[in-house]
Amino acid sequence: LRRAFVNHRDLRDPSGAPSYQRLIDSKRIKAIAAFLSKGGYFANSIIVSFHTSVRFDQGSRDDESDVRFGKLYLPESYKTCWVIDGQHRLYGASLMEEGIDPIIPVVAFEKLPATEEAILFTTINKEQKQVQPRLLDELDGELKWDSDDPEESARGIAARSLDQLRHEIAGPFEDRFAPPGVPATKNQVLTLPQIKLALLKSGLLGRRSSRD
Repeated sequence: LRRAFVNHRDLRDPSGAPSYQRLIDSKRIKAIAAFLSKGGYFANSIIVSFHTSVRFDQGSRDDESDVRFGKLYLPESYKTCWVIDGQHRLYGASLMEEGIDPIIPVVAFEKLPATEEAILFTTINKEQKQVQPRLLDELDGELKWDSDDPEESARGIAARSLDQLRHEIAGPFEDRFAPPGVPATKNQVLTLPQIKLALLKSGLLGRRSSRD
């Protein structure tokens, strides 16, 4: 982190024009730190650019793919490693307790011009399509119904129950939920996130007391 630099728009750093990054969201980095502390990990890489030459000592090489393995030595100076994408993951990892070292994949470029960095940042955030919340809600029913966290478990049970109801042949909810990523028909007027929220608020799945 001491080598990293985030090219924020509000900094207007002359050496970083055009600046492109948004400001840090403190709540988000704390949430990421909590996620990593529980053993969570991110499969997507942080994207960085080294603004100075870096030392790489090659150990071995795969001739078929031309992939080279070895040790990469990071520059020691501040502002030598510019963070293009993943600043919240990086700062979130920095809040981890001493002795906990989360594994965070990184893709690095060497001496990428600031204009190219801005183009890459724009491409990542413009072209990358976000997963629909409805699909994530459905997956809760598969992944979180038996969670040790009571709130996560309740959300998972609610999603799983509704999923079973909507697949019940000749049931009242059959073909009534709008599927994620597919245009809804005139009969598909329900969405799983809204019905799940109503089910949780109803207390049918239990309520947490102040002693929980």
